Amino acid sequence: MSHECPNDLLVLVFAPFGKDSVLIEKVLQQSGFAVRVCPDAANFLASVGESAGAAIVTEEVLQSEHIGALAEKLSRQPRWSDFPLIVLPAAA
Repeated sequence: MSHECPNDLLVLVFAPFGKDSVLIEKVLQQSGFAVRVCPDAANFLASVGESAGAAIVTEEVLQSEHIGALAEKLSRQPRWSDFPLIVLPAAA
């Protein structure tokens, strides 16, 4: 029986503005997570559902025209599957 450790799952990071993606990647890697920084929406959407176990995105990403494509992709997951999506709000 194989047991998949949470740290074995790829964490996607889509934070295209400023230094957010660099800082998030560094913290996750220091904690032992495999990380893929997605440079654009097309890469991010293509990566969701491959070997990714979770994603971290910034709030600005969800206000773009790509939110519909992400919702569609997540709606096609198996009923038993949950894909953690952490949204980081913009600083006030």
